[in-house]
Amino acid sequence: MRTVANGLQAEEIRALVGDSPLMLEIGSHEGTDTVKFLKAMPGIQLFCFDPEQRAIARFKQAIGDDPRVTLCEKAVADVDGKLPFYPSTGEVGGREDWDFSGSLCKPTGHLTYAPAVEFKRPISVPCIRLDSWATTILPTGTMIDFAWVDIQGAQRQFIAGATAVLATLDYLYIEAHNAPKHGRLYEGETTQEELIGLLPGFEPLAIYHRDNILFRNRVRDIEAKWERNSRLRPEVFRFLTEKMDLRYMVETGTLSGCTSGLAARYFERVWTIELSPQYQRIATQDLSHHPNVTSLPGDSAEVLPGICKQLDKPTFFWLDAHWSGEGTAKGSSECPLLAELKAIGGLRTADVIFIDDARMFLSRPPEEHAAAEWPRYNIIRQIVATWPGPIHIGLIDDVIVITKNPLTPWGQE
Repeated sequence: MRTVANGLQAEEIRALVGDSPLMLEIGSHEGTDTVKFLKAMPGIQLFCFDPEQRAIARFKQAIGDDPRVTLCEKAVADVDGKLPFYPSTGEVGGREDWDFSGSLCKPTGHLTYAPAVEFKRPISVPCIRLDSWATTILPTGTMIDFAWVDIQGAQRQFIAGATAVLATLDYLYIEAHNAPKHGRLYEGETTQEELIGLLPGFEPLAIYHRDNILFRNRVRDIEAKWERNSRLRPEVFRFLTEKMDLRYMVETGTLSGCTSGLAARYFERVWTIELSPQYQRIATQDLSHHPNVTSLPGDSAEVLPGICKQLDKPTFFWLDAHWSGEGTAKGSSECPLLAELKAIGGLRTADVIFIDDARMFLSRPPEEHAAAEWPRYNIIRQIVATWPGPIHIGLIDDVIVITKNPLTPWGQE
């Protein structure tokens, strides 16, 4: 990891993310850096966070009503609610009331590291988990280009409250001190080594002035692969989660994990089952940075019943475990669909089932397949007709769709 004498410049950020990024500034203080970001990236959409009211007053004077900026007057932490905050003061750097060092963490080594900086008695400030903020502000699946984080020792709280957001973030610039002479500046503050360990999905690129580390999301290359190769597109997932309010997804036939990986941006929880040990191992590794994905090995006919017992919210079933030719796994049957439908056993009001490769059930499969192991479309209709109704079954593209209510194809109103 290279060392850079100066701090990261706004123009360097523009070189990484372009002129119109979606960016977070966590610890925006009085807006000094904010102004630089706005000048360097004219198309920026910038969300700022800070709980320090003295700094916020100056921030508003500096930024005014710029429509590119949204300010959240809360500390980013690992809880939604209130936490103690230690405001700083003192005559430092030509300022009579130094408010640059306030923190959610109790100052420790800072008292000897910079004795001119004083700390007041803790006050209670509003806090928010970044994941909670994102679910109410950003459309599901939104990718964030850059996060500039300056939170005075509260790195652990930031990371703990931003698990989902970090999975969507491309670049992270965050401070982490190593000051062995004075110890940790704040109680619970991470060292640089500890911070890197807390961010396994990110690659540290460089250390800049004042111990700021620039990270790049190392899994973005994997996610780019998911976006290219997922059988279902983002607009389908948005339709299912936003229009139909589905919360869970169950996939049979993980293969390389592209569909379940992309789906993890949209659903609260994703279960995916893969029969091939090789594919399951690779997919599990790639999916490991998404804590809401459970990757399971085995035959879907055997594993799916156990998953169905856990489903307590509206669920999207993506059934794609049937054998697809050389290189894919085949169990006791080329097509376990009937066993999968038996495991599901019916639909609650909002549940939806998609069965991939509809053509294989509408006509005789190609010669390399055992046609007797593939149920005909009319058999599928007969099975779901026995479920408590009403049940609607139809076709969209190359997918069989089973719902309680007629489904308008995504993208159409």
